[in-house]
This record gives sequence, C-alpha cells and structure tokens, in this order.
Amino acid sequence: MGSPIFFLLLSLAFSFPLSSSALIAISNGTSISVEKPDSLISPNGDFSAGFYSVGDNAYCFAIWFCNSRTVVWMANRDRPVNGKHSKLSLLKNGNLILTDANKLNVWITNTVSLSFVQLSLYNTGNLVLCNVDGVILWQSFDFPTDTLLPQQLLTRNIKLVSSRSQSNYSTGFYEFFFNNKNILRLFYNDSGISSTDYWPNPWLTLWDTGRISYNNSKTAVLNSLGNFSSSDNLTFVSADYGAVLHRRLTLDYDGNIRLYSWEEEGQSWVVSWQAIQKPCEMIPGACGANGLCSYVIGSGRKCSCPPGYKMKNRIDWADGCELEVDLSCEQNESGFLQLSQVDFYSYYGNDFGLFNNYSFDQCRDLCLASCDCEAFEYSFNEYYGYSKCSPKTRLLNGYRTPNSNGDLFLKLPKSKISSLLNPLEEFNLTCPGDGTIQSGRNRTQKFMLWFACGVGGLEIISFFLVWCLFIKIEKSLGVDKQAYDRAAIGFRNFTYTELKKATKNFSEEIGRGAGGIVYKGVLSDKRVAAIKLLKEASQGDGEFLAEVTIIGRINHMNLIEMWGYCAEGKYRLLVYEYMEHGSLADNLSANVLDWEKRFKIVVGTAKGLAYLHEDCLDWILHCDIKPQNILLDSTYQPKVADFGLSKLQNRGVLKNSSFSNIRGTRGYMAPEWIFNLPITSKVDVYSYGIVVLEMVTGKGPSRSVHAIDDGREAEHKRLVTWVREKMKKVATDTSLLEEIIDPMLVGKYDIFEMEALVHVALQCVEEDKDERPTMSQVVEMLLRQEKVSDVVIFDECSDDWEEEGKTWVVSWQAIQTPCNIPGACGANSLWSYVIGSGWKCSCLLGNKMKNHSDWAYGCEPQFHLSCNKNESKFQLLSHVDFYGNDFGVFLNYTLNHYKDICLKSCDCKAFQYTLRHGGIVYKGVLPDSRVAAIKRLNEANQGEEWVFNLPITSKVDVYGYGIVVVEMVTKKGPSRSVHAIDDGGEAEHKRLVTWGRENMKKEATNISSLENIIDPMLEGKYDMGEMEALLQVALQCVEEDKDARPTMSQVVEMLSYQEKDLVP
Repeated sequence: MGSPIFFLLLSLAFSFPLSSSALIAISNGTSISVEKPDSLISPNGDFSAGFYSVGDNAYCFAIWFCNSRTVVWMANRDRPVNGKHSKLSLLKNGNLILTDANKLNVWITNTVSLSFVQLSLYNTGNLVLCNVDGVILWQSFDFPTDTLLPQQLLTRNIKLVSSRSQSNYSTGFYEFFFNNKNILRLFYNDSGISSTDYWPNPWLTLWDTGRISYNNSKTAVLNSLGNFSSSDNLTFVSADYGAVLHRRLTLDYDGNIRLYSWEEEGQSWVVSWQAIQKPCEMIPGACGANGLCSYVIGSGRKCSCPPGYKMKNRIDWADGCELEVDLSCEQNESGFLQLSQVDFYSYYGNDFGLFNNYSFDQCRDLCLASCDCEAFEYSFNEYYGYSKCSPKTRLLNGYRTPNSNGDLFLKLPKSKISSLLNPLEEFNLTCPGDGTIQSGRNRTQKFMLWFACGVGGLEIISFFLVWCLFIKIEKSLGVDKQAYDRAAIGFRNFTYTELKKATKNFSEEIGRGAGGIVYKGVLSDKRVAAIKLLKEASQGDGEFLAEVTIIGRINHMNLIEMWGYCAEGKYRLLVYEYMEHGSLADNLSANVLDWEKRFKIVVGTAKGLAYLHEDCLDWILHCDIKPQNILLDSTYQPKVADFGLSKLQNRGVLKNSSFSNIRGTRGYMAPEWIFNLPITSKVDVYSYGIVVLEMVTGKGPSRSVHAIDDGREAEHKRLVTWVREKMKKVATDTSLLEEIIDPMLVGKYDIFEMEALVHVALQCVEEDKDERPTMSQVVEMLLRQEKVSDVVIFDECSDDWEEEGKTWVVSWQAIQTPCNIPGACGANSLWSYVIGSGWKCSCLLGNKMKNHSDWAYGCEPQFHLSCNKNESKFQLLSHVDFYGNDFGVFLNYTLNHYKDICLKSCDCKAFQYTLRHGGIVYKGVLPDSRVAAIKRLNEANQGEEWVFNLPITSKVDVYGYGIVVVEMVTKKGPSRSVHAIDDGGEAEHKRLVTWGRENMKKEATNISSLENIIDPMLEGKYDMGEMEALLQVALQCVEEDKDARPTMSQVVEMLSYQEKDLVP
C-alpha cells in the first residue's frame, strides 16, 4: 500500500507549475528553495505548500488547493522573495524562517525546540510544526490570510484580511473579525480615506441583525458540510449543504465574504453563500475615491470614473479616480455637470451638511464658494414643495442606481465641460419602454426555441446517419478494418479514399511546412476542412492513435479544432476546421489588421498557449510559434495551429524536457534551442513575444533592423535589441513610441495599451528563461490592460450585456429560490439549487432518468411496483418535500395505519408523515421536488426540526449530543421509554428526556432525586457538583426550541468552566 500512495502523492505534486517533487514533511536542518521547488503535500493529496509565483521573479510561501491552484494561505504576502537563493528553512533549534536572496529574514515563527521537530501539511490544509511528542509549536490555522477552511477556528485574536486586488495578493483594505463588542463584523480600513464597519448593517440594532453580544467566547467555525456558526449567533448554511469535495470561506478583494464550493463537474469554484447581495451600495471604498461602482450578477464589481476624471492607478481601482484637469478656486472658471441616477454616500462625515429648503442657485453658489467642495446633490419634492441641498467635500462610495433621491452636480473646469458631448445622454440609465422590450423578448424566445429544436433534430439525424455509415463500413470490410478502428474519442477517422475525394485528389494546396502539406477540402457533410498530409509516418499505429486521441480531446476557442484523422497503410492525415482568413502572416503582409484586431489576436493567442501549457490533461509544448501557425476565423478570432504530434509532455517532464533535434523557425526560436539547454514551456513564451513584436512593429525577426539613432551611422540590429533600446527612451519621452510602431497603426492605437503590450512582449523575450513569465501570467497582464482600456462609463442597459465576456449576464431575476418553480426536473425527481451553477436534477432511489437528454420527462421506476402490499416496502427520505397531486390529508392516524393505507392503493407511490400536524399527505404522481439533503437518521436521536420539517441548522447536532450525554449518565437508551414510578403513583412510560427533566426539578429540593437517574454502576463514584452541571448542560441541549439550545462552542465553554472549578 505504501508504494502506490507515494506515487499518487508525487503525481499530484506535479499538477502545480513550480513543483518538481513532493514531500510529506521536512525536519530539522532541511529547507525548501525557490530554485529547487520541492513542495509539501497533504496525505490525501488535496493541498500543497511551497513557493507560489505572485509576479515576475517574485514568490510567496503559500498553501493552495492542488486541483484548482487556489491559494488559501501565505506567509509573506507583503514581502515576496526573489526567485534565486530564497528558501524556507527549518533550523536545528526548531525555528522556521523564510530568507531572501540577501539572507535577510522575511518571515519567522519564533519557535524553539531542543528535540526533533517536523513541518507537515495536514489533510485539512493546516501547515503544522510539531515536536517529537506531537505538541504543536506553530500552525497556519492560527494565522490565516483571507481564507477560512472547514474546521479552522476564527477566534478573538484572529482576523481575515482581503488581498489588494484579484492579481495582487498583498494586504488589502477589508477585514473580518470579532470587535470589542463580541460581534463578528466586516470592516473597511483605509488610512487614506477613513475606516468603518459595514456588515452587518451598522444602521441596524443587534436585535434587527439577529446577533448577540453577551457571549464573550468569540469563536466561529465552518464545518465541511457548509454550516457556519459563531458565538454572536451568526449562522448560515451553504446553498449546496452536504458532502462537497472542497469548501472555503474567503474575504475577497472587493470586500464581500463568500463561501465557495468546488464543483467537480465544471472543475470550478461556485459561490454557495455571500454576505452582501448589493455590494456597490453596502461596501465602502469599492472603487476608491471619486470612483463609480456597478455590479452585475455573474461578473462581479465593475468600476469606472465620472466624466472629467481618470483612473489614478491603472492597475488598482482602490486608488480611485482623479481630475484630468485641476480645479481652480476662481468661481468663474468652474461649472457643474449634471449626473442622474448616481449617488455618493459617506459614513464618514465628508459632507458640508444637509441644507433644507435651499434653492438650486443657493446650493450651487454654496459649492462654488468653497474650494473644498467637489460636487453637490440636489433634490426637490414637488408634492411637498421641499428641497434638500448636500454639498460634498469628497466623493466616496459612488455607485449607479435608478433609485437616487436627486441629481448629482459634479464640479469641473468650464473648459472640460464644453468638451464633453451630450453628458446627460451619456449618463442616462433608462431602458426602452416595457412594450418594446417584451415584444423583442418574445421574438427572441420564439427564434431561440425554433433554433434549438432545429439543432437538436439535426444532431439526432446526423448521429443516426453516422451510426448507419459505420455499421455499413464495418460489414463491408469484415475482419481487415485497420482504417476504421475508432479511437476512444469524439471525432471521426476517415479513409484515405474519402479525403482524396474531399480534396479533389489533393489539388488545392493552402499551406505547407516542415511537417507536411495542407490542402483545402470539402467533406461529405459539406463542411469545409483543412486536411494535412504528414510527410513522415514513422510512428506505429498505437503511438499515432494515442497522440491524436489526446489532441482530439482538446477544445478551446483559441486552438484549431481537429475533426478527425486517417491512419491507413503508410498514410497519416489530420483533418482540421478551415479558417476563412488564413494565417496571421498572410494578414500582416496584406496590411488588413487594425489595432483592435491585432490586440484581440495577441490576447487570444496567449489564451490558447496558456491552455496548452497548463490546463490540458496532457500538457503540450508547441515548439514552433510563428505567424504562419496562428490562423484567423471569419471574425479574426485567432486559433493556434500545428501544436500537433510528438510534442506531448506529462506534467513532470514539462519542466525539464530534452529533444533530439532543434525545432522551430529561425527568428522565433528561443536561446535554449541554440545552446542545448533544457526545453520547457518558456520556449513558446519566447516565440510568442517575437510574434507580438512583429505585430506591433511590422518588422519580421529574421532580418536585422536598419537603425539610425541620434545622428550616428546606420547600424543593423536584432529586432529585440532595437525595440528594447527604443523603449528605454520612451520612459522619458512617450512620443518616441511611434518610432517603433507599424506605420499602418500610427495615430490609430491606444498609447497606454500599446506601451503595456510592448513591455509584456519584452518580458517574454528575455534571454534567461526564468525571467520570462508563464503564458497564464501573460494572459493575466493583457486582460488587466484590456479591462483598464475598455472601461465603459455609462451605456444604456449596460447591466444586461457584459461586453468583456461577450455574453448576457443576469442583472435581476423574479424568483430567488427557484426550487419553488414547478416542473423543472419532471416527475419522480429531486431538485437542488447551487448559486452560480443553477439547478441540479437527480432521480429518487429506485428510479432512473426517463429521457437522457431532457429532465422535463423526469424519472421512471427501474422496476415494476406490485399491487401486492406484501411485496412493497418504504424508504425513509428526510428533509425532502413533494407538493401537488395528493390524495388528501388524513389526521390522527398512527404511522403503521398510514403505511397500510398507502400499501393498499396501487396508485400511492409515497406518503409524507408530519407529527406536528398529526396527519399525512399521500402522493400519487410525484411531480416536483425540493431537496437540501437526503440522509437516513436515527429517529431517537434526531432533533425536533427533522420531525416537524423545520429549517436544519447546527442545533440538530447539539440536540443529538445532549441525548448521548443523558444516555451516558443514565445508561438508558433513548429509543425505549422509561418505566417510572413516582411518589407512590402508578407506573408510567415516559420519554428519557421528560423523565430526566422531571427528576432534575425534584433534585432542587431533594438531592436523592439525582441518584434516581444515575447509572447504578456510578453510584458513589462521581462528583455531585460535576454530575449536576453536566445534566443541566445536557438538558439545555435537548430543548425543543432550537433557539433555546446553546451552540457547541458554548457547551465546550460551560464544561471547561466546570472542569477548571474542580482542579484543586
């Protein structure tokens, strides 16, 4: 068993780019370095700990999820270390330190141990330093960053602190902790603006928010099922409550705290709970000073600047916006721009105050007279004839809303206002009339319905025809059917005859390279294809099929799609989708690409390569990135091509590969090929950088640049050298940037976007491969730049169409709990709902899906139900509800009577039993359902919530715990009634809890009553005070009202106090 586990852990460690080998633990005198990046891995393979890249040559020691590479903890988030000579060392004296390249201590645990110590990563994600006796000297759970993992305690001295931004892991402005009133709050802390708590709503009382302040234990915890509970009475349950592979509670950079669940099917994190539903209105500082915030469900926070303002820091919205032109104190040089449906609110008193019944002119003059006034808000109520004037010294927490009480008048230089075209129209948020929207929506729905039906029908017909074709071919070929052995993949294998016919005997050549010749062809299903005839076919059938199987599985919008292959005799052919606009090389030489198209090609190509390098099941090196291998579809969307055979690498080998011969094209090849250095994914990064420089300058890399600088004689320089020298001069004079730009683009590009792009390209072509970014880092840098340059101030209905993702996002929905919608999963089904993923359908036990392509048909029994009641039994499903199509409600029957009634009816499929109402509902057809969890329970130990169908919280576990304690004390099981004779009366049968509670009441006046309920085995062998206290705690735990029960942390606290009192 040991060997397989070891290799499993080893393979999991390779799933992260920096990992070269996995360690179970490190001990005294050992270290982990950036240059030889070993990583610790948890025994279950869920977590890794090691050096995590946070920027160019910048690393933090971190813990992350292996499957998603999501960071949950960092040691040195504010002091990243250099990529060379930095390491984490466990000293012989038991101290754990992180040192940088200069041997300076960056982070330290300050632990001391004279005995053997070791550092290991637990299955919970907790990094623990302990000695030989198992005593914990230090653990990461006591020092969280922005994430709380299941079973990790949040206590009085611990806080979560957000990161600065999505790509900047350093300390941000938002905190989550217990304040001095024992309340768990979200807090905004920015010394540049001000500080305040903002959740729960500071304007509400504790009573209104459901919190309590009298419990000073200050403890909160999230369990693995998705239940969070806190000593201040804050509780919440994830939308997907139950067993989930991974969960994490994270204070995100935008100030919202969210519970995430890992969805195996989509391989992504989904939000299963969040604290704040309207972040722009509730979270301060979201877009910085003078910034405007909008929020779109599914896309998150969007920031923009008002007219006349610009982003202060182009990579960080936390710094907000600043005026493009400074304001003068001269009143005749300033004016106001009216902005409707915009509000700036302030917790901090940054307003002059509220002036009632001021006229508009008075309010305007009040703001003009003060140099500190940046805007004023004015509203007038015509019905009451009442006005409000609110001048503002600072514009904080701005957001767009159709519910603003008045208009905002922004103070700007008059010269700037005149340059703004139609400012009122630009800031209009109103949508077209309802009638127009409904009409368009109906037409769209009808079209989509017919289109979906048509596509579905075509798919069924195509599948049937292809199936018939395969059957026919297999019959005709008999046993000898080499060309029709189908790989276990979702695309076709063609015969040589088919492809010869499709290409008209290989007559129309559209490209050629070292690997073969590409022909245009039309397949039998009328699809236009690019068919590549490989020159060399030295591979065996097994190797060739294995490789095309992997390549055929690859599906990415920026990678050319393979439709099939041919492996017949000596012939090896690959069939790809056809690209209408040919290669990037063709388009560059034809001068048809404007700046917008070029930037889209740059970003798309980077995404495709990042997918090949890091996201494929089998990682792939391209080894020949050049304009000829970047193809463009009808919309100029780039697709990387020729990432084909013999370049597949497993995740470990990818870090340090060797090739028997040089690959690539002169001018685009990385130095590693020339100097016979190890080949990694960084060779593709280098080639990509060269392609970007070629797209920017219009100059190919294979020829030297004829450069004349500063009046000196002409020199011939390499393209990279020439651009690098020019960019050094651009740092002092941005106008020099145009000297390196393709003349076709002069005056037609965004200067900031262009400058940033050239800097990224130059990073990619660094001589030292370790100085180059990964392709995923390139994508991140480009997208960041794209978001900055594409900021939309205000467009009509901008909350509906999300331009960046080119997709529709939900900005409002009628029903927040969609499990109440009838008919979604059909009959005999169960429906659950997860935020971010939508509904999930499943079948009841003993049922199967009726139509595998449509849940509307529901489920059907896997076996026939007999009308003979002796052949049927019932399966208990708790926390499940079905509504509709009932026989009726029958009151005051016993459980067995209800079973008999249902068994006697052939139409009865189930019955619902509710003790509180003393009745039952019989189900005939089971049409719809709602489910939060399905589980079997021990009826004697379950809380009243299960019985009475009340909301399930952590208090059900408290009830079960109380029953167990009473059973331990009395040695009487809860499933049987107690035979009690009290005060000489007749014998009665009572519930264990009732019997115990009655005896405890008598114990208050007669101590001997306590002994009546104690296990005889314990007689005279227990502490009376301790026993009494224990029973009191247990009886609190089994209160029928869940709100009267303590939390388990309170139980621990009460028992600990009792334990301390007994210590002499």
